[in-house]
Amino acid sequence: MALGAPPLAFGGMGDKADWGDDFVRHLFDVCKEEIEAGNIPMGIFTTTGWKNVAFKFAEKSGDK
Repeated sequence: MALGAPPLAFGGMGDKADWGDDFVRHLFDVCKEEIEAGNIPMGIFTTTGWKNVAFKFAEKSGDK
């Protein structure tokens, strides 16, 4: 990765994701869990909330 280039998860030139219904449902589910856990005060995910979303989403989608 070039210096200053964004990581693949944040818009780099990786393979395109398949955002099927199940994939989107997993994302909604993990975001909902973090909202219910209080990790989105004032409408913005906390650092812990984002880390949990990324980890749980990867875990549920099989992309560990």
